[in-house]
Amino acid sequence: MYILGDVAGPWIFPALGLAAVAAVGFFFIIVLIEALVLRGLKWGSFRLSFIDSLVVNLTSTAFGVLLFAFSAWMLNQGAASLLLLSGVLSVLIEGGVLTLLKRHPLRQTWTAAVAINAASYAFLFVLVGVLRL
Repeated sequence: MYILGDVAGPWIFPALGLAAVAAVGFFFIIVLIEALVLRGLKWGSFRLSFIDSLVVNLTSTAFGVLLFAFSAWMLNQGAASLLLLSGVLSVLIEGGVLTLLKRHPLRQTWTAAVAINAASYAFLFVLVGVLRL
């Protein structure tokens, strides 16, 4: 089982020995961080920001799981390279999903996609450094 948490989750946090609750916890921490950033960007109410964050993260996590299944070679690239690649993929996937939701103009949508992923990947970089994964 792998921790759900953005495109990077399946590659960075193998849940070896961790409870499933911890896996879900990381996912919701990222959803909350991104919802707070969306709210700060005046995306909408906290409820709408949270729902949109949940939708985009479920989508990018699903892509991450699929990519992990087909890209085992990426595990040998190192955490920093993997986080960078995962971050770019997250921005593209989540920006695309937010665009499909058609809630805001394109410029605001893609600014939000970059901002929410900068915040969540900053959290992941700190976590990787603390856990020395």
